[in-house]
Amino acid sequence: MAKKQKKIVLDEYEKEILEAYENGMLRPSKSQADYQKIARNTLKKNHTINSQLNAQFVEKRPYFWWWVRDKKALSVESVVEGVLAYGNMNDVYNLFKIIGREKVKQIFFQQIQLKRCNYTPRTINFFKKVFERNAEKKS
Repeated sequence: MAKKQKKIVLDEYEKEILEAYENGMLRPSKSQADYQKIARNTLKKNHTINSQLNAQFVEKRPYFWWWVRDKKALSVESVVEGVLAYGNMNDVYNLFKIIGREKVKQIFFQQIQLKRCNYTPRTINFFKKVFERNAEKKS
């Protein structure tokens, strides 16, 4: 049985805008076009990062996330957590190359603020020192 579609009621102004859009008379402003371009570029960059993370870590080291069924659906945050918790220093270095040290640092500090955290106290202490030392070098 087919569902009944709700009839959309448009006021005169909305009808005028819809008609202008359909006739090709309505164009986005420069700022809207710039925003759309930035959004497309961001999506492409995120897709590239996710594919690199999948190729570098998820496919090569599935044991980092042994409890996850669909490992390709892992978020960047989950990959960061897995690599920092279970990886070696080469893995961490490769993670810095792909995502960037500052992004990894931001994700790490967000995760350790949560009530439930999968890092051991030893891991938390180590990476706090790594990221604090990095901040001291920049100053």
